[in-house]
Amino acid sequence: MQKIIKSIIGSTIFLSVASCGSFTPATAQYVDPNAVNNLTTNFTMTDLQLVSQAMADSLISTGKLNKCKTYTVSKVANKTDQYIDTETITQSIVTRLGNASAVKAIYVLSGSEMQNQTDELDRQHQSGLYNKSTTAKVGNMKGAQCRIDGFVNSISTSNSGTKTEMVQYQYNMKLINVEAGEMVWSNEKPLAKKMQH
Repeated sequence: MQKIIKSIIGSTIFLSVASCGSFTPATAQYVDPNAVNNLTTNFTMTDLQLVSQAMADSLISTGKLNKCKTYTVSKVANKTDQYIDTETITQSIVTRLGNASAVKAIYVLSGSEMQNQTDELDRQHQSGLYNKSTTAKVGNMKGAQCRIDGFVNSISTSNSGTKTEMVQYQYNMKLINVEAGEMVWSNEKPLAKKMQH
């Protein structure tokens, strides 16, 4: 009886191992990073590119940024209930504006970027390691005449009957004259995503 049991157990283990041998592991592959991501209603890299490019291009086309000699871009605020890499949105806007030949205004560091700048100035002046004639002078940084602020929010709805989920996003951006506290320009970009489960 024990021989029969051992034989059955041995056969079961062999079949289990054999069936595992036919398993094909999942493989990753490169895809077009600019391809539309329709896999989720969450805010994706595709959405990030859409809103940042659309808003930057809108501001460029008005020419109103050139009313400012210098400008900065505040970190985009996330007012949704999900994680969104708003730092990447902010940087995409900075890059788009900075590379536009139509923009004559000069970008200056934002408040969140300033710490690295002050650390570098401190390092040059306080370490005693640098020739004073080659160090960057303190007190010569340019202030921002204008500031670009932005935020993204969302509203989610679902229908249990049709098993449909929809998320509507709204991205807002405005250009503000820092000294006067006046809004020079503003715009918004709506984005809606629907998924059926």
